[in-house]
Amino acid sequence: MPLPINRLNPRVRWKIFYHDPDSPTYHTTWSNLDGPARDAPVDGVICIIQPMDGGRAVDRVAGADFYAIDEEGKWIGMDASGLQDRRDNNIPFRALKNGRWINLDRYQEIMTRAHGDDDFGGNGRFRKVLP
Repeated sequence: MPLPINRLNPRVRWKIFYHDPDSPTYHTTWSNLDGPARDAPVDGVICIIQPMDGGRAVDRVAGADFYAIDEEGKWIGMDASGLQDRRDNNIPFRALKNGRWINLDRYQEIMTRAHGDDDFGGNGRFRKVLP
């Protein structure tokens, strides 16, 4: 089952936010417009955003050790035991990515950018704090 259509930008189905210490904003992104999920960088995931509720809402998957696309075509987050459970029980997943733990200030900055992302109807109150 594919993800619901993103009503604000139907071309963007999902977007990954990465910690990138070499970027002036300490983050980079990769979306389905950049290439398939399997080709996205593996390490440093902070958050993944995708449409939900028929495209009327945004799902922000964050705070996980691992991220993958599940059997329904949706990004999910999991810890090591969740990953092992999927493997042990042959529950399909693909495009496995690794989360990264960073200091809370940087984490909040990246999450603020994810909440304010224009492709998913960013919230103006979050954009005001960005340079």
